[in-house]
Amino acid sequence: MALVCAIVGYVGVATPAAAVILMIAAVGCVGVFAAGIALGTLTLVQWGIGGLAAVYVGSLLYRGAGPDQWSVLIAIGLLASGEMASWSIDSRRRGSDDIAVHLLRLRAIALAVAAALALGVVVQTAAQLGGGGAASAALATGAVLVGVAVICLLLWRIRTSSA
Repeated sequence: MALVCAIVGYVGVATPAAAVILMIAAVGCVGVFAAGIALGTLTLVQWGIGGLAAVYVGSLLYRGAGPDQWSVLIAIGLLASGEMASWSIDSRRRGSDDIAVHLLRLRAIALAVAAALALGVVVQTAAQLGGGGAASAALATGAVLVGVAVICLLLWRIRTSSA
């Protein structure tokens, strides 16, 4: 919840005061996210996260700016918030608390967040080079595809080893 509130704060600071509607939407998204956690409804959590991502993109469009240096951390914060909320909701449904299940889930979430951070750094670095054109775009796209394949393989391996 703290990550979601930090993202809302960043959107509020980065967006001009004339865009009050974006802040109202951001607060509404936090309300939907919090209601999802309180009611144990994963769908509301997902709508809250998606809405907050849309508000962030809307704030970039309102300012007429491209992705800023915090875009990667915003995306990872949204990913981590959604995963932790899902974990919280799923933990309430389970009858007995099994530490091994929690450790496997923690490992999977940490792996996904670390991989997302690494891929974000690759893409951000390629974007900062600027003069590469098609070559740097192809390199960044290839790195992202390889990274996603590695994440899928590792998560599949974790899943099959826990079964």
